[in-house]
Amino acid sequence: MDAAHAGLGATMEASLKCYRCGHKNQDQAFCGSCGWPLALNEYLSKSVKEQIGLAVRDRDVLETESSIRVFERAWGWSKS
Repeated sequence: MDAAHAGLGATMEASLKCYRCGHKNQDQAFCGSCGWPLALNEYLSKSVKEQIGLAVRDRDVLETESSIRVFERAWGWSKS
């Protein structure tokens, strides 16, 4: 095995080791010992994107509702 492929083999072997418990796994998506996803980078990326999406959506809804309440209060004051 040449030097270029030696690094690739080490990377592939490390990706099969569970980040959570250290259990060595065969070619599978989740750890056979603890069930943790072996593709941790992809898992974390997906989870973070989902949480950011929810937070932004919730913030937008809250800002819209607050704006409506302020407008209604100002409209009520202008009628008095």
